[in-house]
Amino acid sequence: MAVRRTGRDQCARDVNEPMSYQNDVTHWWDGSQIYGSDDITNSKVREFNRGKLKVAHDGWLPKDKSTNIDITGKNFVIFVYFK
Repeated sequence: MAVRRTGRDQCARDVNEPMSYQNDVTHWWDGSQIYGSDDITNSKVREFNRGKLKVAHDGWLPKDKSTNIDITGKNFVIFVYFK
């Protein structure tokens, strides 16, 4: 299986420090994994009713019809390669 990773932080200075990785979009603590990092993504996950997230009739997150992946602020696609 091939899993793409976030690039190593090129600004890291001390090799004795724990490894760090880049995030060029947003800070990790801002909730963007739920709400998204832009207005378009945010509008896909929000009901705009008292701050609620969209939920399907079965109580789970709704799925993107083109990918069949839950609609969240940040979706990842994992490619699996078989030899």
